[in-house]
Amino acid sequence: MRVAAYNGNLLLNIGPRADGLIPFVFQERLRAIGDWLRVHGAAIFGTTYWPVAQRENDTAVYYTRALDAPVVNAILLDWPADNRLRLRAAVPSDDTVATLLGHAPSLTWQYANDTGLEVALPALTPLTLPSPYAWVVTLTHLANLGEVPR
Repeated sequence: MRVAAYNGNLLLNIGPRADGLIPFVFQERLRAIGDWLRVHGAAIFGTTYWPVAQRENDTAVYYTRALDAPVVNAILLDWPADNRLRLRAAVPSDDTVATLLGHAPSLTWQYANDTGLEVALPALTPLTLPSPYAWVVTLTHLANLGEVPR
């Protein structure tokens, strides 16, 4: 997540053994990455870093910006205990829509200048979470979306 949010690329040092087989532990990790990307790939592929968020100090949330759409992705590494995601960097517009990738309905949000954007996350159980590792909230049409970095 951090790699994508800071415009880097991830190198997986996974290779086959001398007999051409990939060890099971590496297969397992590759499958887990593939499963996560099937749900959340839109937050990684076709994105770049979002320079507005570089000022935010929360190390449990990383941001990417879509190259071809007015979308910012907030990638959460920790699920908030109170099901409220607080984002200081994001300034919504009247057209802003928040959604949780892998979960159908849009999310409600509110904004205050002093506390930032607060998104109400659904109360999910481990069986209904779209992923056990990290979650992505997409935010469309932010007022401070900015230009796509070159």
